[in-house]
Amino acid sequence: MEIYTSHKLITYEYLNHHGTLFAAKTAELFVEAGFTAAAMAVKDPDKIVLVKVHGMSFTKPIKKGDVIILKSQIVKVGVTSLTAYISITSGKEGYTPVTGFITFVTTDEQGQKIPHGLVLDETKDEAELKLREIAKTLK
Repeated sequence: MEIYTSHKLITYEYLNHHGTLFAAKTAELFVEAGFTAAAMAVKDPDKIVLVKVHGMSFTKPIKKGDVIILKSQIVKVGVTSLTAYISITSGKEGYTPVTGFITFVTTDEQGQKIPHGLVLDETKDEAELKLREIAKTLK
């Protein structure tokens, strides 16, 4: 599936008491990136609802002045569900301090789950195949 990319400058209002990117702001950006992949795949953001954040792993802090790169892609589809993999990379340092998965479902106007009709495309990319395998194990 397509990889969606966005960028964000980390400024003072995003910092915690340590002077690094606040985890709650990271979570907001993380969910937004995942939602972007789901909405673009379904082509109707009004039908997308967040079901579960499977986890966000933090390995290093992100500092003020960094421009982070958020990448998201759909790595698993069910009848009504879509699971996205999200990574946040430091543009300045080049490392990836935050990764994880989020699952969304498609719903109608009454909030009832509806099929989205999506199918994952064929891929030979080893990294994407690995993400798809991990996504299959998520509960």
